[in-house]
Amino acid sequence: MTASHRTGPPTASTAGDGWEVVSEGSSADELRDELWREAAATHLLYRSPARAVARCAGCGLVAFHLGQGTFVIVELTWSGRQEEPPRPALTQLPSFDALRETMARHRHW
Repeated sequence: MTASHRTGPPTASTAGDGWEVVSEGSSADELRDELWREAAATHLLYRSPARAVARCAGCGLVAFHLGQGTFVIVELTWSGRQEEPPRPALTQLPSFDALRETMARHRHW
């Protein structure tokens, strides 16, 4: 399997500029917990098994792995409370390649 056809979470070499890889542990748990606080019962990611794999150093975007090669990028509000749907906003990505491309295109203007 080549790097361009990976299905797992990003690594430091594939995350892209401005993105920090999130390792399993307390940091990933904190990001998942914030997602769970913000996502209402009707939100697609409510209590999902999402695992944080990367975060943008310049904004509130967090990439989560949902399993089986599926990813989402979520715009957390960092409110610490439940948001009104459709917040937190998300972009569904069907593969690691789609995640990598989306992360590479992400810019702060």
